[in-house]
Amino acid sequence: MLEQAKSNIAVSRAFAPFLNAGENGGLINVLYQLKYAKRPFLAQDLVALAAPGLHPFFEQHQFDALVPVPMHFTKVLQRGFNQSKVLAGELSKQHNIPLETQLLRQVKRKKSQASKTRSERQELDSMIFQANSKKAKRYKHVLLLDDVFTTGSTLAACFEALKTQGIPEISYLTLFYTPLESTSIRLLEL
Repeated sequence: MLEQAKSNIAVSRAFAPFLNAGENGGLINVLYQLKYAKRPFLAQDLVALAAPGLHPFFEQHQFDALVPVPMHFTKVLQRGFNQSKVLAGELSKQHNIPLETQLLRQVKRKKSQASKTRSERQELDSMIFQANSKKAKRYKHVLLLDDVFTTGSTLAACFEALKTQGIPEISYLTLFYTPLESTSIRLLEL
């Protein structure tokens, strides 16, 4: 079902200020330090560095809520924080968009995308995320936030969970974009 959903997903807006490529090696290192060296304070620096690209994006579009891609609670316990939630908190403060951390949750633990092969990254159980039906009724347009976009499988799973609960418009923001030969999600703005 997710494969079918991935081919049909057209998010309202998608944006990534940084290409995950050699010229951004220093920025990728900052992201690595944030996630794996457990330095959540670096989220403020990444958001500040992305600001020139992000300000026009937020000025042009209105969102009801900023929704970080959730992590399974055991992964949060292991890492100590969810990097997407920390990044979303910084963006929420800077752009005055309500942060919504209870709308979407990860109900099944998934293996880290960073440790998977390219083909394994594209296969993600569509039931890994669930959206809160009561909270979903409050929103017409949400902005999902993740740190890195690679295959779109996480986006597709989150998108499916939110659409199932009736959210009519979903946009996506990620700080880094790693282009692949075949990305199954149509990104409308990059």
